[in-house]
Amino acid sequence: MDIKEVNSRKYLLIFSASAIVMIGGLYFFVFPRFGQLFPKCPFFLLTHLYCPGCGSQRCIAALLHGRIDEALHQNFLTVLAVPIIFYRLYLIAKKQTIQNTIFATRAMPWIVLISVLTFAILRNIPAAPFTLLAPY
Repeated sequence: MDIKEVNSRKYLLIFSASAIVMIGGLYFFVFPRFGQLFPKCPFFLLTHLYCPGCGSQRCIAALLHGRIDEALHQNFLTVLAVPIIFYRLYLIAKKQTIQNTIFATRAMPWIVLISVLTFAILRNIPAAPFTLLAPY
């Protein structure tokens, strides 16, 4: 496999991923309030507990419409993750290595795992102020 073929595959992958994200964003922008169009969370349907991702679809729809307060209430973790994801994509676009960033630390996977699990536990506690973390 020569370098030209590797570059063309890389660009095809980037184009495909960008197209999927844009189509998904358009879907969430056009249909923000039609709850029946969004798939239901299988974890919630089985356990009646909120998983860390519950409310993230409505959160993204709210963010696309500029309703940050609603987005924060739907899924606080998704709102925190969006700037981090965009920063990571920025580093990839600038072709910078991540070796000297926080993403390269050995503790990062553990930090993310502990944060997600803590969020999942706290949002299921039926007492104030933890009920603010549950989507409505």
